[in-house]
Amino acid sequence: MLVKASCALSRAIAILLIPFAGHSASAQTIEFMSEAPTADGKLNDAERALQIRQFPKQYRFDNPLVEEPEITYRLGFTPTHLFVAIMTNADEVTYRNRGYLWGDGWRLLLGDTTEGSRTTSYIEVLVSPKAPGDDRIEMAIGTQDHVQLFRRLSDRSRSAEGVTDEGAVFEATIAWADLAPFHPAFDPRIGVNLYFAKGLSTPEAGEFPYAYALVHDEGIWDEAIATRAIVPFEFEAEKALSASNQVHYRLGSRHSVAGQPIKVDSASLRSAGTEGPGDVLVRQTSDPDAPPIPLTPRREVFQSSFTLPGEVLAVGEHEITLPDGGRHTLWVLPDFAPDTAREAISGGAGALLSSGTRESIELLLERHEKARAALRPYTDASAVLKEAKSLAEMSAKAAAGEDPFEDITGSYRRGFRSALDGSLQPYSLKLPENFKQDVRYPTLLFLHGSGSDEQGLLDLPRSNGRMIEVAPYGRDKFYAYASQASQIDIVEALDAAARDFPIDSERVIIGGFSMGGYGALRSFYEHPERYKGVAVFAGHPNLANEWLGDAGHPDFLDQKFLSPFKGVPVFIYHGQKDGALAYDLAVKLADALRSAGADVTFSGPAKMGHTYQDPATHAMFVEWLEQF
Repeated sequence: MLVKASCALSRAIAILLIPFAGHSASAQTIEFMSEAPTADGKLNDAERALQIRQFPKQYRFDNPLVEEPEITYRLGFTPTHLFVAIMTNADEVTYRNRGYLWGDGWRLLLGDTTEGSRTTSYIEVLVSPKAPGDDRIEMAIGTQDHVQLFRRLSDRSRSAEGVTDEGAVFEATIAWADLAPFHPAFDPRIGVNLYFAKGLSTPEAGEFPYAYALVHDEGIWDEAIATRAIVPFEFEAEKALSASNQVHYRLGSRHSVAGQPIKVDSASLRSAGTEGPGDVLVRQTSDPDAPPIPLTPRREVFQSSFTLPGEVLAVGEHEITLPDGGRHTLWVLPDFAPDTAREAISGGAGALLSSGTRESIELLLERHEKARAALRPYTDASAVLKEAKSLAEMSAKAAAGEDPFEDITGSYRRGFRSALDGSLQPYSLKLPENFKQDVRYPTLLFLHGSGSDEQGLLDLPRSNGRMIEVAPYGRDKFYAYASQASQIDIVEALDAAARDFPIDSERVIIGGFSMGGYGALRSFYEHPERYKGVAVFAGHPNLANEWLGDAGHPDFLDQKFLSPFKGVPVFIYHGQKDGALAYDLAVKLADALRSAGADVTFSGPAKMGHTYQDPATHAMFVEWLEQF
C-alpha cells in the first residue's frame, strides 16, 4: 500500500531516512545582502552569489523510487527581510493543495537557540504555491510556539516560483516585521529548519512527495509535538555593520494594558555613532481617518530601550511607526477584571439566567484569563483584544439579567461544568434558521479534526440549515477521541445543549471530519442508543490503533465491532486524491458496514483531497439528512 506523508498521520508513517552527515555544533552563516533581493521566481546576480547549500535529510517515506530530483537552497538577509531560495532541476512547478506537505511547497521554521537543538519558542512559515486563478493563501504563518494560526503575512512579504533554463525556482522575501520577535539586529544567532516537499507522481502510484530538510523534526508531521528541531545559524554581522547606518527598533511587547507605558527596544547594526530616536507615530487601526498621534520618547539620549506614554492610547489596535520607518502593530487591552464580571453574574439579576448561560460566560472568562497569561511579548493579541471587548459587553448584559447569547444567529462557543471532574468544558453551537424555542429539532453532533478545537467548525454549512448543530471539544486535539474522558465529554456536551435548547433526542446524528470521522464511528459504537445515524467525512476506520499504537481500540474494518451499525444510516465522503487518509480504506469501511447490515450512502469524488466535501457531495448529504 502506498503511504503518503501527513501532518495528521505521522504516527502511522514509517519514515525512511537516507543517511547524510549531520550538522556540526558550530553555527552556519546566513549571508548579508547589500542589494535587496526580489521574489520573482528567478535568481538575479546578487541572489545567485549566495552560497549553494545541500539538504542533509531526505525523505522517501515508502513511496515508489523514481529519479531523484536535485534540490538545493540559498539563504540571505537584509536589515528588513530574510531571503530564501530553493532550486530544483524540475522542468515544471507542481501545484497541489497543502503543497508544503504534498509538493511543491515548503516550510521555514525560525527558533530560539538558547534552548539548544530543540526549541519551544519558534515561528513557522508555510508556503504552498498556487496556480494562476487559484484563490488559496500562498504564504502564511502556520504555527507559533505550538499555537496554530494560519495567518496571512503582510504585503511586505512576497513569495514566487518560476521555471528557468536551470529548473524550477522557489523564492521568498519575508519581512522581519512578519517574523517577530526574530531580527538580525536583536538575535545574531538563530535556529533554522527548512523543509521542502517536491511533488511527484507515477501512473501506478498516483501523486506523492519526496521531501528534504535541514534536520529531522517530527513536528513537521506530528501536530502534537510541542518542541521543534533546529540548526544554529549566525547572521553575517561584520558585513552588516559596515554596510548599514541604521538604528533598528522593535516593540518590547506587541501588547499593553490601557494606561501602561510602552517599551521600545533599539539596536544598531553599526558599531558606533548612534543618534537619539525621533518621534513615533501612532494610528488607530479602527479609525484610519484620524490624524496620527506623535509620541516623543521620554529619554532624550539614545539607549537600548525607551518608553512611550501609553496613557494617551485608547483601547484597540494601533499601527506604530518607529523612527526607522518600521511599522508594527500594538494591541492595547482593557484593564478588565474577570472576578468582577463573575460576581455580577452570580448575584442580582444575573442569577436569574439559566445555569447554561452562566456556565458559558464563566468558561469564556476562564479561557480569557488563561489566554492573557499565556501572551508572550511578541504574541499577536488581536484575538485576546476582541475577546476582552466581547466579554465586557457580555458581562454587562448578564449583570442586567439579559441573556447575551439570545440574538446570536451564527456559531458561537458555550460551556458546561463537567460532572467528570468539575472543570468547565467548551462546545460550539449553531441554531437553525428561524429558530423557535417551542419547536423540537433534529440535531447534528459534529466532531473536529486533529490539531484544532471545535471553534469555527460550525461556520461552514454542516447540515441543511434546519437542525441544531453541536460541536464538542471532546478534550482532544490529537488522540482520535479514544480516551474515556473524551467520550464522556462528547455526551456531556450534547446533554448540556439539550438542557437549554429543544433538541429532539430521538433525532440526533453524529458526524465528523478527518479525526472526527473516526470519532463519530467510535462515539456511535460506545452509545448506539443516542444516535440515529453516522456521517464520516474523510475519516479512517482504524485511526486510534494506527496513531496511538495501542491494541484494543475499535477497528471498524473488523466485523466484531460493527454489529451496532446494523440497520443504521451511514453517510461516507472521501476524496480519491486524499493524501492524508487513504481513500481505499474508506471504500473498505463502506463495504464492511454494508456487510454488517448498515444502510450506507457513499460519495468518493475523483478530484477531491483531504478537504471539506464538494458541492455535489454536500447536496447528497443534505438529501440524506431528510430522513431524520
